[in-house]
Amino acid sequence: NPRHNQFREDPVGWSKISDRLYIWDYGVNFTYHRLPHPNLRSFAKNVKFLVENSVKGLFVESSPKNAELYQLKAWYMARLMWDPYQEAQALIEEFCRGYYGPMGEHLIAYVNLMHDAVEASGDYLNLSSPPDAKFLSIENLTKAWQILDEAEVAANGHPAYLARLRNPRESVLYAFVSTFDRLRKAAEETGTEWP
Repeated sequence: NPRHNQFREDPVGWSKISDRLYIWDYGVNFTYHRLPHPNLRSFAKNVKFLVENSVKGLFVESSPKNAELYQLKAWYMARLMWDPYQEAQALIEEFCRGYYGPMGEHLIAYVNLMHDAVEASGDYLNLSSPPDAKFLSIENLTKAWQILDEAEVAANGHPAYLARLRNPRESVLYAFVSTFDRLRKAAEETGTEWP
């Protein structure tokens, strides 16, 4: 991304004089860690870029226990650091199908929705992306809530799967609560049914 040209130039330049570079990266929204933070696709691209520029070690300070999809992110980041040339979407799907079981396809749809939304919005994810980011629109959050409702039905009352669904549900709910007035007004203006 052109916003990162300064950072991009650093490992490129350093790789010309050293073949042992180490990076400390951040993979979470530290200010609003409960908000949806769709950074999996960019993480995969970043890891490849770093490896191709002599980075030998990567530490990712990331998701606290109640951050959105922290289980997926920890597993996914570890897998890509082990082998950065794995297909990112395939990893996301493998985890969702395995960890979420009968809800897996719905969680894949949720992850894709949020990632597509942030990419379409042009929002800049960083260490403190705000709750009023464009990708957290009433349309996207309502669709996310519907997908998670469908996941709950697919869980068929299974307590372990329902417990795993709590985390993404709380993230979407946190987004609604954080900017309740803005979203309520947008729902009224667009005729969107309030979930």
